[in-house]
Amino acid sequence: MNIRNFLTAIGMAMMLMTSLNLNAQNSSSSSMGGGGDGGGCGVVETIPGCGCQTSGFSPINGQSCASNVCISESPVIPDQLPIGDATDINASFWEQVSQIGMFGWASSSINSSTNLRSDVWIQYTPTNGVVDVEEVFGIIKTNQLTLSVLYPSDTVNFQVGLYNTAGNNLFYGYDKSPIAPPQNGVSSNVLNIVLEMSSESWVPFDGVRRFEIIERDANNNPIRYYSSKEWDIWNGRIRFLNYFAKKFGEIRVTLCNGTEVAHRLNGGKRIIPTTVVMAVGDVSAIGTRTFRDTNRAHIIVSLEESRLNINPVGQLLSIPITAETMRVSGLRMVSDGSDGSGVSIAQIPSGASIWRYGSPSSTAQWMAMVNKSWVDFPVELGQCYWVKLSFDEWPVGNQFYPPWDGNYNEATPVTLSEK
Repeated sequence: MNIRNFLTAIGMAMMLMTSLNLNAQNSSSSSMGGGGDGGGCGVVETIPGCGCQTSGFSPINGQSCASNVCISESPVIPDQLPIGDATDINASFWEQVSQIGMFGWASSSINSSTNLRSDVWIQYTPTNGVVDVEEVFGIIKTNQLTLSVLYPSDTVNFQVGLYNTAGNNLFYGYDKSPIAPPQNGVSSNVLNIVLEMSSESWVPFDGVRRFEIIERDANNNPIRYYSSKEWDIWNGRIRFLNYFAKKFGEIRVTLCNGTEVAHRLNGGKRIIPTTVVMAVGDVSAIGTRTFRDTNRAHIIVSLEESRLNINPVGQLLSIPITAETMRVSGLRMVSDGSDGSGVSIAQIPSGASIWRYGSPSSTAQWMAMVNKSWVDFPVELGQCYWVKLSFDEWPVGNQFYPPWDGNYNEATPVTLSEK
């Protein structure tokens, strides 16, 4: 485990202990706890630990849950999140310091005595409410840790973490050194600690089920995402990664009721969404034509359909009651690439096929074009049909692309050879 994760875990343990102590002391509390999906979702309970149960006993204080009342929470959405730039975060972190944790270890250390002091927790109370940075440094320097090691050739490790009242790690520092030669059986080691600001902030936000951070470029295009994990929501707070502070983009929070709210990364101001109404104008489908209330169908294969290797089908609906035949004609537009001009030219079909609606195309009747212009198909009253042109110089294949494998590469065709 790296230093940051270790100190964060220490802080989370402190937060848990603080939460349990508060639950044990208060007569009413929230059952909200940790978790990535629903970690901030809960209920207000009149008997701590009962949740929404009205039977059994509270696991916190043993009180009967018979009179418990469960009320769903309605979180208040903040208009502003405390998200500043690195300077604001640095100053804010120092203003919150209330606990100092110091930890020492070596790979061969053992608990050889009850007088050893391998870690220490110090409650810090700012003078007149103002955290004095030099005073904090002085407290750290005046506290020593003691280990008992088996091998003098070992290395000692020293960590320092500064925390707020909620147990959030604000600053951390670490140093290590080979054990100094002992004098009179005792090795004295002086290590230098440089405190570094934590890369994360715990931002108050009740009623959160999950959240997502989206960084955008100057054109509002998404360029980086972060989706919350189960440890990113804890006790009415969300873990905000300080990298995103003052960036373009937003943090989107999904509430327990499923609705979403968003705040800007640059300043933390809530974004009020704009209602956008969408309606459809024209609707069409490539590769399909519909002919209604007529006995003539003229199909033009577009340049795009030719490029995609699509020979469209025509749908014949509501053929006039007086019609005994359906006249089918058409042409195919192609780009003349012989001279590079890109001029579109037309190709005349050699024939056409017709088959009844609901039947496979294998049942189609094919007829050649009359004078390379048209063909008349006999039709029946009340029937609907499909029709398609055919071209001698266009052997239509499959319009679809080959499948892709799991690495976004086109699937390789298999080559069979005789043995």
